[in-house]
Amino acid sequence: MTLLRPALLLIAFAAALAGCGGGELGGAPTGPAVKTSACFQKGTPPGGQPGDRPGTVGTCRSPGGAWRVTLQNGVGGWACALFVTRASTGRRVRMFGSHDAGCSYLTWAKPDRLLFVNNSTFHTLNPATRKVIEPAVFSEFAVSPNRQWAAGDAVGGPQEGQITVYVLTPTNSRCVIVPLGAHRTDEVVGFTRDSKSLIVNTGPWDATESQPPGSGVDRQFLLSSLHTDCAGEQLVGQG
Repeated sequence: MTLLRPALLLIAFAAALAGCGGGELGGAPTGPAVKTSACFQKGTPPGGQPGDRPGTVGTCRSPGGAWRVTLQNGVGGWACALFVTRASTGRRVRMFGSHDAGCSYLTWAKPDRLLFVNNSTFHTLNPATRKVIEPAVFSEFAVSPNRQWAAGDAVGGPQEGQITVYVLTPTNSRCVIVPLGAHRTDEVVGFTRDSKSLIVNTGPWDATESQPPGSGVDRQFLLSSLHTDCAGEQLVGQG
């Protein structure tokens, strides 16, 4: 029987911990991918859906109950209108409107921020200031279970011929890039249950889009190990 020296045991233990979290280079998922559910699972994505009718889609409260958002489609000349009500006063204000496309994937994050997609662009809305910013070109995104991270992918980025995966806070105060390399087709799947790691489906570059979504391999990345900073940038890809 061979006994490992204490130093070797420490190195082995550290390696095992890195493997559990996924590390910067990614590893096998330690569990299923999960994400916060959007307010309206159907909604109206860009271009609309068969059977969608103009009118109020629904109302959704923020996690703390301080705000509620009402989504309307095709009313008063707006393709999408978001009305936000402050629960303490009952005052309702239209804080976003678009003539061009519907809104989809409405999801509340923390601190109170409403995240959504309009016209293939990721938006964040601060109801307290009524400020809307467009930090990225995502046609869809995933929010971590603790509602403190959002992740999406866009064609283009720092390297040519790739899909870049970004992870950012709802306030856009921190943003990191997942190091997947060029000539890859990557898709955000979700987060681990503890919200500490991101799970991405990655595979060879599929320029013809002949492969169905999710046909690559799922890899897990520990968020604290990602160091390529993109905070404050407009994360614009090619669509």
